[in-house]
Amino acid sequence: MDRTGDPWAILLSKLAGINSPPKARQAYQQYMHESYDTEIAPAVQAQWAAAGGLEDDGLTLRVTKSPDAPFRAKVARDLFNALSKEAQEGLRTRARADAKVARDAYMSARKGRPSQSPEDKQRCIDHLGTFMSHILRGIEAYTGLHAVVVFGGPIPQRNGELKTVHFTQGRNRDPNPVTFPEWSKERFDKDVLEFMEEFLQTAFTPEECAAAALPNTQGSQAQTSQTDYDAFDFDSDSDSESGWGSTSESLGSEDSDSESERHSRRRKSVKGKGKAKEVQKKRASKDKTSKRKGKGEKRKRGEEEGRSANKRARGEGSSRLSPPTPIEPVPRDAMMLQGIDETLRLFRPVIWEDIEAERQK
Repeated sequence: MDRTGDPWAILLSKLAGINSPPKARQAYQQYMHESYDTEIAPAVQAQWAAAGGLEDDGLTLRVTKSPDAPFRAKVARDLFNALSKEAQEGLRTRARADAKVARDAYMSARKGRPSQSPEDKQRCIDHLGTFMSHILRGIEAYTGLHAVVVFGGPIPQRNGELKTVHFTQGRNRDPNPVTFPEWSKERFDKDVLEFMEEFLQTAFTPEECAAAALPNTQGSQAQTSQTDYDAFDFDSDSDSESGWGSTSESLGSEDSDSESERHSRRRKSVKGKGKAKEVQKKRASKDKTSKRKGKGEKRKRGEEEGRSANKRARGEGSSRLSPPTPIEPVPRDAMMLQGIDETLRLFRPVIWEDIEAERQK
């Protein structure tokens, strides 16, 4: 999705107090935008084939499977430079005009009230996972806190039916670590999700639910999405390599054509948890190895203590061998609370000063 039309990106910019309207394309980029398939792509393929898959970056020749972005841009610039002055100026003018339209729409979206159409609401719901994953990962990284966030209300794609969607971040320290909803699924479904749905019955009228439905789903359940919103588990099956903790899955995708495939993969992830089981097996194997090592070390210490006791009984040596003092691990709760004041102190100048500066403009 284009960031300028992404409501979550707009919301983040509002929260951070940062203005970032889209910039105008360069003239050759406008040329690529308007005429890539008809004029530029054939030239790219022809030049790449003539080069035998070799691309010259100015220093070395390298083999590529397909033309990359720099190669395509170079061909586009060459073709652009071959255009007449009038054609080049026309592209520059249209690039500036497109940028103005995009900027006006962006600023209007920032200052205006969010759209209330069912289509736009469903679009936001589809991309809610991407938005929340960054928020929850950031919160866990800066605070050490785990989170469960539950949203509920009429889902446009489900004919306005009241459903819940939950997001989780963080796993426990069980031999096979699980998220909070997985820790006791029956209790979570009954005490959290069902309780939330009971509340939603008092928060929305039947008329509001009907008005929230997509136009092509009103009165017809056959065309609604088959997505089971209650079944989503957005905590990843493995730790993130980025250092931000576990990665939440996304409800939506920039590629709308693959949306059903992604929903299908999520349903399989919820039901099968194949990848999670593999990870859990690896963790369990590591735990068993660690336990065996621990037992071996304990047995070794016991043998050393026994030999020391025999020596003392025979009067050999005066030193007393004592087992090493075990190092107590820092409780996770204490780890989570450490540095929260410092984190808040770091947050304030970054966020609130920007917001204050924006208000004073």
